[in-house]
Amino acid sequence: MKVSDIMIRVHPIAVADIVNGRVEVKSPKYIDFFPVVNDQQEYVGSIKKDVLLVITSSNAAAKLIADSVIDTRTPTVLRDQDIVSLPDSVHQAVVVDENGQAVGIITAARLIRTLRKNLNEFKDQFSAVINSAQNGILAVDNQGLIIIANRVVEEILEAQHGSLIGRQVSDVIANTLMPVILASKKPLLGQKITLGSTVVMANYSPIISDDEVVGAVSVFQDISLLENTSSELNYVKGLMHELEAIINSSYDGMFITDGQGNVLRVNQAYERITGIKASEIIGKDMRQLVQEQYYNQSVTLLVMEKGECITINQTVKNDRKILVTGNPVFDAEGNLFRVVTNERAINKRTRLI
Repeated sequence: MKVSDIMIRVHPIAVADIVNGRVEVKSPKYIDFFPVVNDQQEYVGSIKKDVLLVITSSNAAAKLIADSVIDTRTPTVLRDQDIVSLPDSVHQAVVVDENGQAVGIITAARLIRTLRKNLNEFKDQFSAVINSAQNGILAVDNQGLIIIANRVVEEILEAQHGSLIGRQVSDVIANTLMPVILASKKPLLGQKITLGSTVVMANYSPIISDDEVVGAVSVFQDISLLENTSSELNYVKGLMHELEAIINSSYDGMFITDGQGNVLRVNQAYERITGIKASEIIGKDMRQLVQEQYYNQSVTLLVMEKGECITINQTVKNDRKILVTGNPVFDAEGNLFRVVTNERAINKRTRLI
C-alpha cells in the first residue's frame, strides 16, 4: 500500500497568509495540522489547526512571528512511498510529490487505522497458511505459553479451535520438549513422541530475536500411518521370503512369466534342470527367447494363446529334453495375470502316465 492510498488531500497555507492573518480555516474535524509553504510554494513546515483558529478569531496575526508557530520538525514522505517502509518514528507527516510540493498529510489516526487493518489482514493470511499445512505447528513464548497451535495440532490433541492459546504447553503435552529448547537455546531434530494416541516425528527450534530467545516452535508430522505401513511392509517381506523359500525348495523347476510373456522368476531347480541361469532370461520376452533359440518352442506362448493348461516336450538350448506344463493364472476380472510352468527333466526312467 502506498502513502497516496491513505493521505488526506489538503491545500498548503502560505507563510504570508499566516503573518497577515488571511487564513480561513475550513476543514474536517479529523485534520489537526496543515503544511506551510513559502512564496515559491516550497514546503517549509507545518502549523497546528488550533493555532490557526487563534490567529483568525483574535486577529492576533500582527503579534505573532511566523517562525514561532511553524513547526519545521514535521517529517515529509513521498506519496509513492510504501507504507511499510516508513520509519517507526513517523506518526504523522506531510506528503510531497516528486517535485517536493506539498499535496496532503497523513494523520496519526489514519496511519494507526491503516496499520491495524494491515495487521488484521496479515493475521488472517498467516492463520490460513499455518492451518492449511499438513504438519502440526506449535509455538510458545519464552514462558512456555502457547501462542500458535494450528488445525493439525488441535485435531491430534482433540482440542476445540482456539482453546490451546495462552495455556502452559506442559499442561497440554506432558512429555513436551519445549522447556528443554527454551533452556538450551538449541534446536532438536527428529524426536519421536506420542501425542494422545498419535505417534509423531517432531523438530524443535528456538525463536530468537535480537540475540534473545523469545520462544520456541515445534513442527511435527503424524507418522502413525507410516508405522502401520512399515508393519505391513515387513509382513509382506516375510511372505515374500516364505514364498521364495517354498519355490526354491521344489524339486521340480518353476518358471513364471507375466500375462504378456515376460520372464519374472525361475527357481534353483529350473537352473539345475535346464542349465540356464536366471540372469540370462529374467526380464526377457518368451518370443525373444524362442527366437534366440533358448527353447525350440514355448509352452507359455501356447497357454497365452489358448488360456488353458498345456503340457509339451521342450528342448532347451543345450539340447536338454524337458517335460513342461504351463498353467494360466487369472485375475479377478478374468484377465491372464501369470503363467506358471513346471519343468522336469526327461530321461530313460521318465514315464508319462
